[in-house]
Amino acid sequence: MSSLAATTSAVYCSVCEAIAKFVKGTFKSWILARQLQANQHVAEQLIRTGEYRTSGHTVHSLWNELNRKTIKEFNGAE
Repeated sequence: MSSLAATTSAVYCSVCEAIAKFVKGTFKSWILARQLQANQHVAEQLIRTGEYRTSGHTVHSLWNELNRKTIKEFNGAE
């Protein structure tokens, strides 16, 4: 392999890696956003059905707790 081919290959690989990193970060952010949105729906349903009313939770406090746990797990999985 010539030095030009090696240089071109190295540049190409770094461009591919940068694109892959961007796409991966975008998808992970999208997944996190969808989960946080789902947490709101779950919190509303749990409060409405009475599952967490006796524990003193409101929709917002339960939603906050679910989001905090989701973010903690999400950051630990990276």
